[in-house]
Amino acid sequence: MSDNSVTDGNALVYTEIEQKAIDRGWVPQEEFSGDSDQWVDASTFVRQGELMDRISSQTKQLKSQNAEIEELK
Repeated sequence: MSDNSVTDGNALVYTEIEQKAIDRGWVPQEEFSGDSDQWVDASTFVRQGELMDRISSQTKQLKSQNAEIEELK
């Protein structure tokens, strides 16, 4: 958990970026069950996810454009 997270009694209250990351599948480090070297903080997780979404979108667009070019040939 980052320094920005706080507890409210027994319940954890996450920062806005942590909540956004959790909604996309991120888990706090103490809950992470994979290789500890693979864990990233919430901000990095969200930023990398946005980059991957952009790459995927551009890849689909390029494939579509290449298909149209082949049809025109």
